[in-house]
Amino acid sequence: MRKFAEIVGDEAKVQTLPALLSWSHNTRLLDKAKTQEEIEWYAKQTIENSWSLSVLEYHLETRAYQRQAIAVKTTNYDRSLPSPFSELAEETLKSPYVFDFVERRKGIVEREIEGELVANIAKTIMELGTRRHRCRLG
Repeated sequence: MRKFAEIVGDEAKVQTLPALLSWSHNTRLLDKAKTQEEIEWYAKQTIENSWSLSVLEYHLETRAYQRQAIAVKTTNYDRSLPSPFSELAEETLKSPYVFDFVERRKGIVEREIEGELVANIAKTIMELGTRRHRCRLG
């Protein structure tokens, strides 16, 4: 907890975020995340999406924070979608997506890629994201 307090700094956050996560989630965040912003992002994602410890570990290993939260993404969502949909679409993107379980080989065809994505459906879903967004219109 001392390490968590040193990294996070804000006493209110030190008391609220860890209280909403399991001890295993907290220790994994302290071991793998490097900054206060990163810890907070993973903690919020874990709470909002009900990530199990193994799902949190997957996202830490594949650097979801770097690919989703702070990566520079080139889109035209701000010009082609109305707010809040443009922000929602931007939040869901990762740069790049990690599909390491799909074998790379010369001459691979789309049907084979699809087969590997389906065969590894749990990993595919975790990479694409299971975020549940709520937008208010008007």
